Amino acid sequence: GGDVLIEAESEDRTPQVSVVDHGRWRHPRPDDSRGRGLELVRAVIGDIDVERGEGGTTVRMRVGIP
Repeated sequence: GGDVLIEAESEDRTPQVSVVDHGRWRHPRPDDSRGRGLELVRAVIGDIDVERGEGGTTVRMRVGIP
């Protein structure tokens, strides 16, 4: 558990959603039993940016609207 910050904004008809947590980044385990969250986001949204830092992780997702 822990707090997660979700922010949404729009610029030039391009919504951007940011999800920020304050946990630690964990590297994949040898048995590959970790979640598939970022894989799913990349497959559906395509344009994402992941910033990993000492204080947590920020994921920014952008979707163009035709």
